[in-house]
Parts: sequence; structure tokens; C-alpha cells
Amino acid sequence: MRPFFIMETEIKVNIVIIRSGPYYSAYAPDFPGIAASGGNKKEVIRKITRLLYRMAKKDREQYTFGLN
Repeated sequence: MRPFFIMETEIKVNIVIIRSGPYYSAYAPDFPGIAASGGNKKEVIRKITRLLYRMAKKDREQYTFGLN
């Protein structure tokens, strides 16, 4: 049986949240294309966090390798 290693990484990301009338928008300045909008602050933070997680997961998958 081959050993299996899981490595977790924590990153901190600056997020800009803008209120425009009853709606909120957010973007991550260091990650072009990552933006979200919603009806309240909690919703927009949840959405942008999910987008950042998906981006990180996709990026990590390209570096996945197997042990021989």
C-alpha cells in the first residue's frame, strides 16, 4: 500500500466590499476575475469565498502527482 499525504495551505486574501443601494458587490484585487454580488454582506462574502476556494482547488489539481 502506498502512503498518502494531504497537505493543507491557508491563504489570506484582501476582499473589497462595496454597497450600492440595497445590494453588495465584492472583489479580490489580487485575483482578477474573482467577483461576486448579493443582497447582503454575509451572502456576498460566502459567494466570493466559494469562488476563491474553487480557484485554489483547480490550481492545486494541476500540481497533483502520484508516487511511484
